[in-house]
Amino acid sequence: MNEFVTVDFLDLILNSEAISPIIVVDENGIIIYFNKKILDIYGVASDENFIGKHLNNYINITKINEIQLNASKKFKFYIDVQGGKEISLDSIASKVIIKDKVYFILTIENVDKEIEQYDPLTGLYNRAYFKMKLKRIIKNSRNNRSKLAILIIKVKEFRKINERLGFQIGDKILQLIADSLKLHVKSKNIIARIGGSEFCIVLDNLEDYSEATVCASKIINASKKALLVDKLEVKYCIKIGISSFPDTSNDYHELIKHAYFVLQNLSNKEGYKFYSDEFKQNYHGKIDFENKLQNAIKNKELYLVYHPQVNLLNNKIIGLEALLRWDYAELKNINTEKLISIAEESELIGKINKYIIRKLEEDLNIIKKGVKDKKLTIAINFSPHLTELKRNLKEVSNLLTSINKKHENFNFQIELTESSFMEQEITAHEILKQFITEMKSNNIKLCVDDFGMEYSSIKRLLEQNFDVIKIHKSFIEMLQQKDNVTAIAIVRSIISLGNDLSFKVVAEGVEHLAQVNILKALGCHYAQGFYFYRPLSIDNLIKILQRDLT
Repeated sequence: MNEFVTVDFLDLILNSEAISPIIVVDENGIIIYFNKKILDIYGVASDENFIGKHLNNYINITKINEIQLNASKKFKFYIDVQGGKEISLDSIASKVIIKDKVYFILTIENVDKEIEQYDPLTGLYNRAYFKMKLKRIIKNSRNNRSKLAILIIKVKEFRKINERLGFQIGDKILQLIADSLKLHVKSKNIIARIGGSEFCIVLDNLEDYSEATVCASKIINASKKALLVDKLEVKYCIKIGISSFPDTSNDYHELIKHAYFVLQNLSNKEGYKFYSDEFKQNYHGKIDFENKLQNAIKNKELYLVYHPQVNLLNNKIIGLEALLRWDYAELKNINTEKLISIAEESELIGKINKYIIRKLEEDLNIIKKGVKDKKLTIAINFSPHLTELKRNLKEVSNLLTSINKKHENFNFQIELTESSFMEQEITAHEILKQFITEMKSNNIKLCVDDFGMEYSSIKRLLEQNFDVIKIHKSFIEMLQQKDNVTAIAIVRSIISLGNDLSFKVVAEGVEHLAQVNILKALGCHYAQGFYFYRPLSIDNLIKILQRDLT
């Protein structure tokens, strides 16, 4: 056994740039010193994990004197990486006597060889090891003529989580996500952390690629449940790009490239998708369409039509919903919903929102001349796409406020779809709340469009101080069916809720007299639909309004 008797020597070991990790314990087995390499193994920045703890937590012995009796023997040192992955490493003990006190120095061997394959935060394989392992799996799959798929999983807008909650919480979230991923794959499958908020799963020896779809679906469903981190409920969203071998990818680089291509081009409403030639073609078609839409905005080819809303007591027009249209030859007349959806998937939605407001102001000058003192509510279909809203919040708010002040004989109303605010992540919710506050301060009313189709939350409705509820047309369609008991109960409940909360309730999609009669009987006072009017051009609108005034 080696015995050292100088403090200088001990200091030299602990403070040097030693290649191997070193731990010093006293004669009772309590850890008192270590060098920086130990922290590197564990991926931590402080000594709180080690100082004052007993060696038994890390080494497979029951008594400290076993080291004395077996100094030349190698002991197994257990590394429990932060993600929960346990690794065993060899260590050798040496005895040190300083001022009549006995200490033991443990030198841990072959660390790099054993630990270099793991991500210290999650305990999953790291990117370098993943790359090597995947290349081997591809080679075996090629030799065995078997199928494999990779799933690249990205936590969306993770940077915002770090900014809002701090990196410590962010790290814990990544650890919980890593633990969740393990639940949805077999133990033989490879899971790796390949980027800051990116993970990859390799599914090999597949009978069918549908196994990858099932796995992705389970992961997406699990991500819908909020994580509990330090008593905080944190919502997060993920998206998954999937590529396959040998069907669409021939080697490691193609597998990675194709999965990332899907990941980067998924729509906001899609959780996962396979790479395919069709996906690639659709992407290029989408880019072409976006370019044409950009030119349409520039050339002022988009226009507004107006869908009247009526008072059911006298069928008089009490309001108009402004709807965006584009006469695009390849798709004929594209409706507002399609246009907004396309714009939201690109970076055009901010321009679309401002275009709608400016075009509305032009039209209002014409409408005002045609109907003069007619008091109307003007509802604007507005996209609350939050990235663009945050970027353009002040400009959009100023435009709407300006119109409101110039046209005092109109009451303005912003229509937001129910899904746009019911399931918002915290940061997004705050942006939307700021926008709503701006609108309310300028006497612009707010309407929940498509109410009942998504995740209706009374708490959110009250928080955002809405004024109007529009009952989704699917419920109105059901009123026409023979077996309409359930539909009547739902619509009655929505009308009753609106009335009790002092909301104005509008039924949309009314196409038949029978629906009108039921709505009247249920206490609904306002409606919109083809039974009364189709969306009108501005010229036809003025004629209808002038007739309605007489």
